[in-house]
Amino acid sequence: MSRSLLILFLLVVLVGACVFLLKRKTNEGHLFLEIWLNSYGEVIEGEARSLMIDFPTYTLSEDERLLSGMVDFDVNSSLIMILGKANSLSGDAGGGVSSYLEGIYSLPYDAGMGIRILGVEDGIVRLSVNGTEVSLGPGKSWETRRDYTLRWEGGTLRIEETLRITNFGYVKLQPWSSP
Repeated sequence: MSRSLLILFLLVVLVGACVFLLKRKTNEGHLFLEIWLNSYGEVIEGEARSLMIDFPTYTLSEDERLLSGMVDFDVNSSLIMILGKANSLSGDAGGGVSSYLEGIYSLPYDAGMGIRILGVEDGIVRLSVNGTEVSLGPGKSWETRRDYTLRWEGGTLRIEETLRITNFGYVKLQPWSSP
């Protein structure tokens, strides 16, 4: 009787461990977190900047749950999540978008700009943003703004900088093919 219980217990533990290990990969793709910094400008004095940036390296179709882009990291079983980083200029600050994708293989992870990804559990991403703890479930965003004055050779701008972090949940990854 006790041997049967021991075998049953070991079987339950083994099945539980398998479910736990496979859970991350059975959520239809890879977890995608995006950090987007937009700088919007308004002329205070002088003229608008004509600064343009233009090098977006990924697109996301939220309807299709499809992330397409330049993938220069390994997509393997060690990949915990995909991080998208984007900067954009708008208004009198300039125009355009620059973006890229990174693969994250271990946590915690320093994402730059005072952002540290602390952990992931059941698709919920825990972060520290300049010391503020943030938890984002799939489909959730967090945002902060700051205003400052920028003086340049053509005048003075008021810049409204918006940092938005979004957990898009699990998406399918489609690398762009090389020419």
